[in-house]
Amino acid sequence: MAATPTPPHGTYLNVRGPLFIGFIFQVLLCGVLIVQVYIYHVAFRKDHWGMKAIVFIVFVLELLQTILKSYDLYQSDVWEYGDLAQMDNQRLAWFSIGLLTPVTGSIVQSFFGYRILKLSKSWIAPGFIWILSLFQLIVGLVQAIISQPFKLHEVAIKTKTLVLLCVFSAATTDVLIAVLLSYYLYQMKSGIKESDELVTRIIRLTIETGSLTAITAVVIIFLLFLAEGPWFHSVLAFTGKLYSNNLMVMFNRRIALQPHRGQSIHTFTDAQIPAEQSMFQAASTRDTTIWELSQRQKESYGTGSLPA
Repeated sequence: MAATPTPPHGTYLNVRGPLFIGFIFQVLLCGVLIVQVYIYHVAFRKDHWGMKAIVFIVFVLELLQTILKSYDLYQSDVWEYGDLAQMDNQRLAWFSIGLLTPVTGSIVQSFFGYRILKLSKSWIAPGFIWILSLFQLIVGLVQAIISQPFKLHEVAIKTKTLVLLCVFSAATTDVLIAVLLSYYLYQMKSGIKESDELVTRIIRLTIETGSLTAITAVVIIFLLFLAEGPWFHSVLAFTGKLYSNNLMVMFNRRIALQPHRGQSIHTFTDAQIPAEQSMFQAASTRDTTIWELSQRQKESYGTGSLPA
């Protein structure tokens, strides 16, 4: 009787378990992203084509990532179930996770850099953000390509330096974006209670979303050093979904903006919106439907220009 093949590294649970957990979070966040994109599509039909293009590209990338990861999971746990010699293969993970994640993150970070440019009227801060974002993108692409022939457990060993550089630069960029956006938004407080409360809520949301991606990066760094098996890969698997949902939350946050007539507000997507042109001049109730919001949308942003 032929001897049962032994796993190339660790146990089946230690290798496939982290990947399955990461896949669960990835699918859940993909569902949230689909809802966010649908809300954006219905409520902001008059947005500039550039903003729509960003949403479309990010959505397609994240959907492609989930499809490829689903294929990998089906192949490893259905077609090749019980083949311990194959369970440690990367398959398409080097592309779906290693390559697409830094691409999505860089797109989102670059957009927030553009928003900071519009708020600050200076190229210095956004330029620094774009440089950091480009750096983490290049490092991420190099790491993905180099790691293609490696087994899963070898990625954390042979490309650890590149992974650390990519993750650390991404976390630094996220923190910098949150700090700068909060600072410039705070500078726009007008002294009017309702307007200032609105700005405070936006600042709080900015800090919370930026902190989430930064904390995720720190978790990946700790897992690289402390956890056995591809646990860092399980967290990296849904990091791109955090970035994309972060972007959509910021876009769709405009639905809740209800300034009083005659005031102006400053947001992450709209540097300044006169209240007369606000999407929701009339106070809306909590049970306002998405269809009603889309109808009100027709009365504003009529030019279709990118908010400045």
